Amino acid sequence: MRAERNLEFAVMGGARYARYFRTGETFLGMVPAQRYLDLLDEADLVITHGGTTLVHALERSVPVLCLPWTSSEAAWAVRAEEHGAGMLYPAYRRPLEWRVDDAVHPSTPLAGHWSLPISAQGLSRCVRRILEEPGHRAAAADLAERLSASRSRFDLVDLVRGAGR
Repeated sequence: MRAERNLEFAVMGGARYARYFRTGETFLGMVPAQRYLDLLDEADLVITHGGTTLVHALERSVPVLCLPWTSSEAAWAVRAEEHGAGMLYPAYRRPLEWRVDDAVHPSTPLAGHWSLPISAQGLSRCVRRILEEPGHRAAAADLAERLSASRSRFDLVDLVRGAGR
């Protein structure tokens, strides 16, 4: 008999995501900014759309499961997967859909994954695979080391301040 894992999670995006995660006691609520990086440091896995959180997780050697909305997020997810540091949720291996989002602009069509073809079984399968295969954590650690080594040796704020001199 396999021991069950206690899975807790936090929604680290904006308030727009909160309505999708009504799961009772395991929901930690919206994460204040000061707790965001601390939670990433404690994580075994991060589920993300593939934006900034993907980079922050990989910088901390944490593998990712990506559910991208846009083509750029999907591209980052594929790159993380190619490095073995995570996975693109399989249902997102399909063409992007075009739609107008009034929140962005009422007449500008945007490409993205607007419908969420996610099942509890599929999500559980991907999470288990990432957590149970040690190669994902090791690949994320390798990527973290490479990201750290390639990081700029100067502070961007200092560079901008010095530009006018």
